[in-house]
Amino acid sequence: MSAARGALWARVATSHGKPMNVAVYGPPGVGKTTLAMPLAERLGATYVSSGDIARRVDPNSVALGTMADVDKLRDGFRHALDAAPGPVVIDGLPRYPFDVDLLPEGTIPILLICWPAVAERRQLERGRPGDTPMLTKIRTREQYAIMELDREDGWAYELAGPGRVIETGPLGPDVVFDLVVDILIRKGAKNVLTRP
Repeated sequence: MSAARGALWARVATSHGKPMNVAVYGPPGVGKTTLAMPLAERLGATYVSSGDIARRVDPNSVALGTMADVDKLRDGFRHALDAAPGPVVIDGLPRYPFDVDLLPEGTIPILLICWPAVAERRQLERGRPGDTPMLTKIRTREQYAIMELDREDGWAYELAGPGRVIETGPLGPDVVFDLVVDILIRKGAKNVLTRP
């Protein structure tokens, strides 16, 4: 990494004087993991993956291609977040409106979206067990409905706030990554999650 790039990451990692937590969320196939893993690495944060936790706490449901038990998943996330030694980049949380309470205070939410057909194609290209065309279509449509992505005032958009929703469909991973870095530098401290 160049000195200039290293300085940029130091600036991002401690924007506004404190380490930041980032939650990258959205439906399956929008590029959450593609973004979150390198983001965590470059920020020096712990990477916490909803998929990894689901496979660990409820392997049977994941092997069948169904959603993991919500209570087991929430308990797994609580444990992973409590065990993290510092800032975290969370991949795939929140999945539901009631998951927002699991996010650490000060978390910067980034919502990734794309056309459902693009998300379905990406899931099939991953080659994960259970990603059949029919199941992928059903899972994608259900998650889009749960996240209220068909409504401009849906909870997923409201949580992210203005300027933190990225349409990944036509963009390559590097472009999405640069957009997120810009968001973290310029808008990072605005509208972070706070607890009443």
